[in-house]
Order: sequence, then C-alpha cells, then structure tokens
Amino acid sequence: QTEIGEMPESWEVVKIGDISSTLGSGVTPRGGEKSYLSDGIPLIRSQNVLMNKISLDDVAFISLDVHRSMNRSEVKSGDLLLNITGASIGRVAYVPKSIKVANVNQHVCRIRFADSISSGYISYFLSYPKGQSQIMGSQFGTTRQGLNYGNVRAIKLPLPVILEQNQIAGILQACDSKIAALEQEARLLQELFRAMLEELMSGRLPVGPMVEDAA
Repeated sequence: QTEIGEMPESWEVVKIGDISSTLGSGVTPRGGEKSYLSDGIPLIRSQNVLMNKISLDDVAFISLDVHRSMNRSEVKSGDLLLNITGASIGRVAYVPKSIKVANVNQHVCRIRFADSISSGYISYFLSYPKGQSQIMGSQFGTTRQGLNYGNVRAIKLPLPVILEQNQIAGILQACDSKIAALEQEARLLQELFRAMLEELMSGRLPVGPMVEDAA
C-alpha cells in the first residue's frame, strides 16, 4: 500500500517534478490568430490535445522565426503534453514520432523526461482515475480552472522499470488502436444505415431483390 494505492514492491512512487528534465508552456504569438499561417511549424493548442492522442485536424501554424522566439516551449516527439487551463484541463497525450518539431501555447504544458521514462506510460497513468483525481484536486480559482507548474510537478505516480513501462504502454496502445478501428467501423455502419433508410423509405430502392438475397 502506498499513498496512491497498491502497487508491486519493486515499483516506486515518484513525482513528475522528480523525473522531468524540463517543464513549461508557451505563449500566444503576438497578433493572436492573425499571426497563424497555412503552413509552417505546428502550434499545438488545447483543442489539439485529446485524451492520449494528439489531433492535428485543426492545428495552427507559426513561422520559423516565431517558433525560434518560443524556443523554451519547443515540442519534440516523446514529450508529454498536458492541458492546464480551461474546460479541457487534464487532457493528456504524448507526442508521437510523426511529429518531429512543434510548439505549444500557454494553455498546454510541455513535459520532457529522461530516456529511462516512457511518456506513453505517464500519459496513460494521468488519464487513469488516480491521475485525473490528482489533477482535478489541484485546480485553483473560481472563474477559470487551471494548474500551475508547481501543481504539475507535485503529481505522484507509480513507476516500474522502463521495460515494464513500455510493456504497459504497448498493451494500452494496442487497445486504443482496436477501439479506434471499431469506432470507425461503427461510423461507417451508421452512414450505411442512414443511406439505406432514405432509399427504402422513399421507394427508390426496391425491396424485392434484397428480401430474396436475405432468404
């Protein structure tokens, strides 16, 4: 038994601040949305950080010069991103290898770990109720929810050796992939159902051949 629940005796209880090499967030570039480009360096905002997934569907882009001026919040593959303000507080994801370089604004905290730490493992723990309860318990303010860097550094988590971290993350990633595939299949079936409903109810699609095929 530990202060964050049961775990194997070989695991440790650590704080994010103990295992991170750098931790911080960026800023909104001068000019706000007017400074965004149609191409360039991705600027990852809170809407791009989903639970255990980075979505670039609505990503903004900044120039290389602006990116260089924000070098302290530069994002690389393997970094952990955590939303620290607003309605999406607590959403967390690690940066995949497909994202070579990016930046973040002030609503997203970028955490970088040593090679002996799996950011995928940390991401899954923080999305787990024991991680989320610590995040939600650290909120401050009455009109705007948020976390400061001290709150983030103080979050505790169970830490096995790197081999076990990678194995746990790998199993959960495989489950996530299966869920995504099933959700896509369900969406396609829903589209088929709506199309069939329209065709059958309007009489444009004859029922006879379909009934014969089913028989």
